[in-house]
Amino acid sequence: MKTVASGSAPPPLVAVKQRFNGETIERALEWFEDQCSEEDVDTLVIQVRTERSDGVLVCYEVRWRYSAFDDHAYGSYVSWALLAPAAPGAGDPPDARFHVVAATAEHHNHL
Repeated sequence: MKTVASGSAPPPLVAVKQRFNGETIERALEWFEDQCSEEDVDTLVIQVRTERSDGVLVCYEVRWRYSAFDDHAYGSYVSWALLAPAAPGAGDPPDARFHVVAATAEHHNHL
């Protein structure tokens, strides 16, 4: 897995109002994409992961299909998200380790 090169910056991120959390970064992003993507998500692949003082910044590819009945993905898009450690006191389940704090707005609704 690559890390973000110094000097390169992600596109602008928008705060995510709902709490999408998971026991792994992948599970938190899968739940976020399932609920907020404009597409029917098939798979998700993290391309870049960088630890920062405010959380973990990830760049990931989302492969999508036209419907749940399709056998394979038809297209993909790349998205960015910032995840922070989960906070059981803020309503996250005890097994959650990460929650999505912000993400790119493109390809998403209900942020």
